[in-house]
Amino acid sequence: MAGVTDLAMQALLAYGWPGNVRELGNIIERGVILAGPGNWIECRDLFPIFVLPEMERVAVDHSGELVAAERERDSAPCEKI
Repeated sequence: MAGVTDLAMQALLAYGWPGNVRELGNIIERGVILAGPGNWIECRDLFPIFVLPEMERVAVDHSGELVAAERERDSAPCEKI
């Protein structure tokens, strides 16, 4: 493992950790496995459907007004920045 990307670290720090230390350990283990040998752990390796609040997207409705866009449930939400 080469390390953790800045975005992944930002996501780790922003997450509320309802499962506490056990959940953190599981997430890190998941990241190591999914990143693979010699690669950086990226946000999508840690949180497949996690979006930081400041990453919320907006959309334009049919009248041209800004509205909150619905979250897409895919495997790489961190790429939406």
